[in-house]
Amino acid sequence: MNPTPSNPGVFGKRVTLGDVARRCAVSLQSVSLALRNQGSLAAGTRARIKAAAAELGYAPDPALSALVHYRQRKRRTFASATLAYLTNHPTGDGWRPHYFFQQAWLGAAERAARLGYRLEHFWMADPKLGPARLATILVTRGIRGLVIAPLPRGAGRLSFPWERFSAVAFGPSLVSPVLHAAMANHYQAMQLAWDNLWAAGYRRIGFVLDEASHLRLCGRYLAAYAIKQAERLPSRKHVPVLREAIPSQPRLAAWLRDHRPDVVLYHDDRLVDRLRELGLSVPADIPFASLGRLNRPEIAGVDQSAAVIGAAAINRLDLLLRDNEVGVPERPLNFVVDGVWIAGQTVPQPKKRLART
Repeated sequence: MNPTPSNPGVFGKRVTLGDVARRCAVSLQSVSLALRNQGSLAAGTRARIKAAAAELGYAPDPALSALVHYRQRKRRTFASATLAYLTNHPTGDGWRPHYFFQQAWLGAAERAARLGYRLEHFWMADPKLGPARLATILVTRGIRGLVIAPLPRGAGRLSFPWERFSAVAFGPSLVSPVLHAAMANHYQAMQLAWDNLWAAGYRRIGFVLDEASHLRLCGRYLAAYAIKQAERLPSRKHVPVLREAIPSQPRLAAWLRDHRPDVVLYHDDRLVDRLRELGLSVPADIPFASLGRLNRPEIAGVDQSAAVIGAAAINRLDLLLRDNEVGVPERPLNFVVDGVWIAGQTVPQPKKRLART
């Protein structure tokens, strides 16, 4: 008969690593490595230790784990307390003018500092370096933690010796490999925008879909938009999505003329400029809302909280480092951050004539 699990507070004495080690006739270190999926233990030994731990009802002591993590953090040297923020734009500073990327960096750097780290920027596309050379520099300096910053379009696949590092991606722009990631909740952003526009009285809510963003986000914007239209409006009232890599002026003008949306949604602020290039006044002729507001306070839409996402990426990386989890994960975890609706001049309260179904 199998022994009764000894979870604390329920069945009595807590099962320890020593209990598991004695059951398997191995060292405490072997048990610790097996349960953390580390070291070079034989696959059969690792499986036997895990099975024994499950049979005995072993669970880590959370208070002890917290103490160990605290002591590890206090013992960090300056070098090992440095994290690498990796960008891959065509130039070393190509990411800095972009407001979202700036906020991501600031949020990550501030959170890193609070946890006792220093965040340092490295340019992956530096022609003087290659992936192997950059990895050697990082290892030599004792840098084991990587944050992969948002990547430019067309640069979503990175070759790097990931097995030497703990790494977290910022956002969904890294297509391969698939790492643990912190990102905006794009599905929620569309729902939030739609609900706020609907509550304000808008009914024909048009959506211009950037095809590159659509692929990168695995269709999250489009899925949320389609569900909202299906739930709120009969099919004859639906506004067809304008799907364009870069919305051309003729196609945009024709879509606006043919379908007469009350308001237009786009994944960031830039479409408002194209609307104005058509000679339209925003919002007098056509209101506009952004699903990812940048640094233009007059524009209404969703603030995707890049700084909060940056901080979340650091939190996740800190856990990976403390658990010594390196390489590409078998089951990547995504930490998503909900956006916040921000009112703006580009979405005024509509006239009653727009509030039609």
